[in-house]
Amino acid sequence: EAKRKAGKLVLEQNIAAGVLDDEMAIAAASLVGAGQAHLFEAWPQPGVQDDDKRRLLTQVMGLNGSYPGGIKEYVTRARELLLRTKHGVSDFGDMPVEAPEGYQLAPGQREMLDAEKEGYVHMHTCAFVLVAGGLGGGP
Repeated sequence: EAKRKAGKLVLEQNIAAGVLDDEMAIAAASLVGAGQAHLFEAWPQPGVQDDDKRRLLTQVMGLNGSYPGGIKEYVTRARELLLRTKHGVSDFGDMPVEAPEGYQLAPGQREMLDAEKEGYVHMHTCAFVLVAGGLGGGP
C-alpha cells in the first residue's frame, strides 16, 4: 500500500508539472488502475529524465491500444498465468516446463568471447522478452 501511494504521488507531481500530456496521463492512470502504481515509485522528480518517462508512457499507450482489453486485461491475464503456474496448472498438457541445460561463462575468457561472437551472427533472428513482476508476494 505504501509503494502504491508513493508511486501515485510521484506520478501526480510529474503530471502537475506538465511533464506528461493528457494522453500520457491517461496511460499512467491505466497502469495505476491495473495495480501498477509501484512502477512510478522510483521516478525522479519533474525535470529529470522526462524524455524517458514520456517514452515509457508512449509504449504503454501502444500496448493499451493493441492488446485486447488494454493494459488492465494484460496485467490481469499475466497474474492469472503466474498463479496457474505457481499451482502447477499448465496449458501445455503433458509437456513439462523445465530449465534448459547450460554452462557458465566468465567475462573476458576466450570461451565467452567466442560465444559472444557466435551469438552476434544470429542476433538478427532472436527475440528477447524481459518478464518482470510476479504475484506480489515479495518483500
